[in-house]
Amino acid sequence: MSKDILVAIAFFSANGHTEALAHAVARGASENGATVTYVPVSDYEDTDWDALEAADAIVFGSPTYMGGVAAPFKFFMDASATVWYKQGWINKIAGGFSVSGSMSGDRHNVFLQMAAFAAQHGMAWHDLGKPWHAAGQ
Repeated sequence: MSKDILVAIAFFSANGHTEALAHAVARGASENGATVTYVPVSDYEDTDWDALEAADAIVFGSPTYMGGVAAPFKFFMDASATVWYKQGWINKIAGGFSVSGSMSGDRHNVFLQMAAFAAQHGMAWHDLGKPWHAAGQ
């Protein structure tokens, strides 16, 4: 008997663009048999920490602001220190997505920031296997 794969999408969206990508990620995961939970992270007290702990994989999403993740997403990253202390996300699969109005490649910094964040938690970062600078990513 196989176990259902649980995917949590932890994201911040100020204007709906990042949320639209979260829905696209959820469609892809669902089409491949995963059960998906959305975890908006704009407010610490409203963050569903239990859903993140229960997930097999966590996909992070944030708009790119000034070459990094948005401040509310960074607050979520910092607030996860209690999870880190318990090693609550160790060995989970991690991935991420971002949107930006700039063509300068500033999303690259966001992906590095998210990958480092995942590594701090002992997670295994997984990407699409494409160069981060490829068109359409």
